[in-house]
Amino acid sequence: MCCAFSHQRAQRRERTGDPKVDIDLGALGQRGEHAMFTEVNSVKLLPQAVTNEFGGGIVDPGKAFQVTDVGSDKGPSRRLVVAGVAEEYCLVHYEQGGIVHLWMVALFKLSNGKAKRVWVSRVEPGRNLNLLELKAVVESGKLR
Repeated sequence: MCCAFSHQRAQRRERTGDPKVDIDLGALGQRGEHAMFTEVNSVKLLPQAVTNEFGGGIVDPGKAFQVTDVGSDKGPSRRLVVAGVAEEYCLVHYEQGGIVHLWMVALFKLSNGKAKRVWVSRVEPGRNLNLLELKAVVESGKLR
């Protein structure tokens, strides 16, 4: 099952062509802002300032994480789905464990080696999006 998921993700990425995706950030409170994002599927490729903002840590897609609020040794309570990194912004789609298992999207503004979360919202449960699909959700204006 893991291999089938990875294969599907690779096929979708091939269809998108250019790995850079232009996203209109107006719906995320950044009026008039657009950014050219590069898709990232690994925590180690996120800016360090962004990973620092996930205080309890965040693991790579497909890795075990703390899905419930019941203590265990499964590590951080967040797991990366996909991210986009641009010069001034980082858009992160991730799962968050706890009392309720959530799928979240957060936008960070990057400046002088620091990251400031400027927007966050839930997305439809169970949606593991690629960056092009995330663009469509973000630009739809349906996230609050």
